[in-house]
Order: sequence, then structure tokens, then C-alpha cells
Amino acid sequence: MENKENKIVFSITVPIMKIDDYVLETCEKFKELKSNNFELILFPDDDFKEREEMEKKLNARIIPTGKY
Repeated sequence: MENKENKIVFSITVPIMKIDDYVLETCEKFKELKSNNFELILFPDDDFKEREEMEKKLNARIIPTGKY
């Protein structure tokens, strides 16, 4: 999500079937980047109950596509 010090310059979009361990690990790596001028958007196939909690944990937007 947007850092108050840096304006978002670009978006990283990641289409995925579901949020699994690999996706969680990848999101953690994005947090380690020195630059904060991007937003991370995940596009899983299905919606899930813990979406808002997961968005906060991953510092990412999650937009279910409804395609399965």
C-alpha cells in the first residue's frame, strides 16, 4: 500500500489461483525491497473470509477475480 513518504509510482500485479505458502513468501520478499514507491495487488481466483486480515498482513490489495 502507499507509503506516506513515497508516492506510488507503479503497481505490481500478481494473478494467482490461491494464496499459498509460495505467494506468502514472495510477498515477504517485496516487503524487504528498499523502494516503497509501488503497490502490490494480488488477483486470486476466489474470495475468502480472511481477505482484509491478509491484506494488512501482506501490505497488499487483494482483488478476487471470481474465475475458477
